[in-house]
Amino acid sequence: MALLPGHINNFETLKRAFRDGNVALVECKDATTGEYRAVICAMEHGNGEYEMKPFGHLCNANPYFEYVPPLGEAEKD
Repeated sequence: MALLPGHINNFETLKRAFRDGNVALVECKDATTGEYRAVICAMEHGNGEYEMKPFGHLCNANPYFEYVPPLGEAEKD
């Protein structure tokens, strides 16, 4: 699967949030499993209110065991 344009746009937004200090690590409950997760959120604020924009979560286990690196062109089906 190639990276989608929306993924790239979200990543750029997340980079800006980190650069500007508008990012937070928030404990959230997974809507599907009920498991608590550490979620990376960009934060928007105005008029004394904050809105979080979740972008992803941190792995609870060792991420080196949870993901397979991208395959080289010769290895793809």
